[in-house]
Amino acid sequence: MRRGGQIDIIPSWTPQTAQIEIEWEDSGISGPHPTDKWFGTMAFIGGAISQEGVWEWDPAAKTLRLWVLVPGGEGHRHLIATLQQFTLPLTSGMTGTGTMAPTLGLPVLGELTLSWRGHVHGT
Repeated sequence: MRRGGQIDIIPSWTPQTAQIEIEWEDSGISGPHPTDKWFGTMAFIGGAISQEGVWEWDPAAKTLRLWVLVPGGEGHRHLIATLQQFTLPLTSGMTGTGTMAPTLGLPVLGELTLSWRGHVHGT
């Protein structure tokens, strides 16, 4: 079954919160490194030309990596953020910490840390 939810991404260095929409197929999250799509304006931080990105989940490490495809890069992608304490399927109320990729060139001194909060559609 196809499911979806929202993840609020709350950077430590700004009062703004970004939201991304994440999708997954129940039957597709049992492998060692499942992948699927995410959507949100946060993709533009990585130089994407659309709001679509790709997530990759590492169930053993409980990390979700958010990638965007590099325009004209033919399969190349750029890491945007890594969310820790992440499990699938997403449930409402899940929280964790994470980091933005240091290669984004954001004008911030120090670590690019964040917290995140999950919400499942329809709950």
